[in-house]
Amino acid sequence: MTPLHKEDSLDHADPPVSAPIRLNLAQLDRAAEAASELASRYNRPLSGGRSPVGAHFRHVIDHYDCFFEGVETGRVDYYTRKRDPAIQSDPSLAVEAMRRIQTRIRALSGHLDATIQVDTGGPDGGDGQAGWAVSSVRRELAFVLSHTLHHLAQIRGMALELGVELGEDVGVAHSTLGTRAGGAAAGVASGREAT
Repeated sequence: MTPLHKEDSLDHADPPVSAPIRLNLAQLDRAAEAASELASRYNRPLSGGRSPVGAHFRHVIDHYDCFFEGVETGRVDYYTRKRDPAIQSDPSLAVEAMRRIQTRIRALSGHLDATIQVDTGGPDGGDGQAGWAVSSVRRELAFVLSHTLHHLAQIRGMALELGVELGEDVGVAHSTLGTRAGGAAAGVASGREAT
């Protein structure tokens, strides 16, 4: 296992952007736009005691931060999130964090197949190892993408309750967007590489 460290050289001449990178960047664009659109209602309590939308944006950012810490160390632990209250309460800080994450995602080009371990949350039987599974940067980008989509779909529903209508593609999977687009473009829009 060779973790990718910050000091590793990532200089390259604009290679094609792979689907895991492209799709995460697109969802983070949607998330940043949604956080901005919800700025005046970012901390407003919701019915039924549900967390404000700011908590969902912070939760998404936490998962990306855990992912990147794992890329650097070789071990991803989504259970030890920072839960930064400033990002949860200030939409401009959340947008700034999402833009920082996008920069880091772009730097992963050429490193998607690097092996990393992920804490599965399982018992370790006292040996400290049983809860860890082998994964890759590519696979974990797929996970954080799915996780982000899930929370954006929740945020979209919450936004309606708050009187804000977000874009129709917020919280919608790339495969669904591809199907909506139809025709030959559907495969490319859904993230499948054209062959």
